[in-house]
Amino acid sequence: MKLLLGNEAIAHGAIAGGVTFFAGYPLAQSSEIDAALISLLGGREGAAVLVEDTPAALGAVLGAGAGGGLGATALTGDVLGSAEELVRFGIESKLPGLIAVIGARPESSRGVERAGQTEVRRLRIGPAGSGPAPVWAPASAQECFTLARAASIEAREQSTPALLYVDDVVAHLREPVAAIDDGLEREAGVPAGPAELYRTRDATVLVVAFGIVARAARTAVRLAREQGIRAGLFRPVRLWPFPFAELEEAAARAGVLLVAELNEGQLHEAIAARVGAAGPAAARPRAARDRQTILSLSEPSEGMLRPGRILESLLEAA
Repeated sequence: MKLLLGNEAIAHGAIAGGVTFFAGYPLAQSSEIDAALISLLGGREGAAVLVEDTPAALGAVLGAGAGGGLGATALTGDVLGSAEELVRFGIESKLPGLIAVIGARPESSRGVERAGQTEVRRLRIGPAGSGPAPVWAPASAQECFTLARAASIEAREQSTPALLYVDDVVAHLREPVAAIDDGLEREAGVPAGPAELYRTRDATVLVVAFGIVARAARTAVRLAREQGIRAGLFRPVRLWPFPFAELEEAAARAGVLLVAELNEGQLHEAIAARVGAAGPAAARPRAARDRQTILSLSEPSEGMLRPGRILESLLEAA
């Protein structure tokens, strides 16, 4: 058991999953991944290089995949656009690689430091006629380790780029992380499923959230239950391809879905297009009024969705 930042845990998980090469362009929000991988690979049969920009780093990682190896790189949300075409190329060419994406930290007009999950839509990367690259979304430092290991193994076995998407808060939380030096380094560490379900069996109001927001939502669900509201939480561990089948099963008894996220409603948009009908019942066509209502809770002025704010929305929805 070690105390690690989420970013540091990603590096340890990548090594445990078989990564032997790292290429990176130094960026502040992902710098701990760079430093940890350089240090870890220095004591093993691996290599690490720093390059001039993000496309060069990703190109080097895909090149390692073409040569039979497994490489990793880390980037931030504000430079994700420069990597999208290379990710598509990696999917089409069946080149493995692990890509850690740390969510950009949005600026606030009030000068409040904010977390962000603004890359959700752009992370749905895939060539035309093909599904998106797998994107996993940890909610703790322990999951940063477990999912980095699982994504590394998935990348190698499926010959595809695999992405790990971490908001800036989870990336910089220091928490206990197990299974690093306990002899389990080469085990798959596959998560239990593409989603975590919390008190969903009888839920009539279901919160959908991932990353740091899901941790706040779990507390809000517990508090709502104490007030007699049958609330539940659906947390997508795999963000893309989104686990729609699991969501529809979990929401079978729910009349309302509340999608909580730190952006302008990107995940809400994707869910509303597949499940139920978006918006208040009065604004929907008569034929859709018996379907589930999909509500959005996003972009809080205080810079973070806290349990109290999510609880307020649950009570209103119920």
